[in-house]
Amino acid sequence: MTHHQWLVFLPAAILVAASPGAGNFLALSNGLRGGLRPAVLALSGRCAAFVLLIVLVMAGVGALLSASVIAFTILKWAGVAYLIWLGVQAWRSEALPIAEAPETGAFSWRLPMVREFTVAITNPKAILLFTAFLPQFVVPAQPMVPQFMTLEAAYVLIEVLAASGFALVGSWIQRLRVTHGGVRRVNRLSARFMFLAAGWLATMKRAA
Repeated sequence: MTHHQWLVFLPAAILVAASPGAGNFLALSNGLRGGLRPAVLALSGRCAAFVLLIVLVMAGVGALLSASVIAFTILKWAGVAYLIWLGVQAWRSEALPIAEAPETGAFSWRLPMVREFTVAITNPKAILLFTAFLPQFVVPAQPMVPQFMTLEAAYVLIEVLAASGFALVGSWIQRLRVTHGGVRRVNRLSARFMFLAAGWLATMKRAA
């Protein structure tokens, strides 16, 4: 890649990674419910999903999803259903906030990590990102694989930084909640983020 392409890619990648979406709403929700550290650790699940998606894209699955309306629709609505399920669980939860819970208690980073992985792997935006967005910055005259790997690593790093920012905002909101009486309100705010993410994903259309 040339210096000019990097100058175009980096701002574009930041805008894509920082845009409101299912993954960033989940990071915000995790920060809101559990604090910054568990929410950031949970992002390892998203990274694992991205690595798997990159392998699948290179194997040709990404092209199938991009071309097949049925495959895209199935994946999209699976993601919508999962986000709604997360929202319902959060809405009904009476769990203590992490500040009032035991060290090994209510909120660890492991379950949010699984949720990060599941949301990322069922989000068609991620497949389209690796099949439609990143290839625009590849120089055809140069070896393809090293360029793809460099672009993908750079994007994943940007994605983690952007999602950490959303988690940080959630953790700031969490610190404002000082009484047990705020637990229900926080959980329901978290649920609204999930429902909003589900609605966003439901309106997503397949790239032309």
